[in-house]
Amino acid sequence: LLLDGRGMTPDFDFEHLIKILGFIIQVLGLVIIPLGVGLFALLQAYNLFAWVWSALAVKSPQFQPLFVSDTSVPVVDMTAPQAEERGHSSDWKLTEIPVLLFISWWAVFNLLAYTLAGEKMPWLGTHMSVPMIFLAGWYFGRIIDRIDWGKFAQRTWLYLFILPLMVLALFRLIIPPLFGEQPFLGTDQIQLVYTYNWLGALVIFLGMGYFAFWLAQKSGWSAFRQMIAVVTFSILMVLTFRSAWIA
Repeated sequence: LLLDGRGMTPDFDFEHLIKILGFIIQVLGLVIIPLGVGLFALLQAYNLFAWVWSALAVKSPQFQPLFVSDTSVPVVDMTAPQAEERGHSSDWKLTEIPVLLFISWWAVFNLLAYTLAGEKMPWLGTHMSVPMIFLAGWYFGRIIDRIDWGKFAQRTWLYLFILPLMVLALFRLIIPPLFGEQPFLGTDQIQLVYTYNWLGALVIFLGMGYFAFWLAQKSGWSAFRQMIAVVTFSILMVLTFRSAWIA
């Protein structure tokens, strides 16, 4: 960015912010998300291997002596193994398809395959994002299923207004100073506007943070974490809709 002598950025352009956000999204998409999905895939593979190992483990039949005509003859007692086999017959069957393992494998190797292929086509982003969409839907769906809707109807619905205001205030505190709108640098009109905007965002952030802390103590921290996930999903959904509408 071009700065003048007073530390201002007169040539500020919204494209700079878009470039920074695009870089952050690329880092998330190419580093953090594949790493998380890879670890999750390894965990699922370990669970699947443990299940297969337990299913293939066959216990040896139990030998018990049977006394016939005062002669000890070792014969096989088949009643106990058969009863045990009937009791554990369900362990031998695959009752659920490991869908998460398949989708995780799909997501990781899509990134690797298209990266090694080196083809720079815009629609390839669809192939890499589809399995991640399924994983995100599974994750947020589990969180939404655990929401106590009784508490939500009473007071936790307030998080839907508090948390977005905190996010907007946090962006207003961090982003403008990076582009030259530093507060407390002068007494002229422009500098005072920057200062008052920054102070207003700080007041909103602290006020909403205190209100969220008080509400979390009343309704429980689990509800607070669930509402963070819901708000995050809502923000991502709005941004996705906006990008699709503009495209």
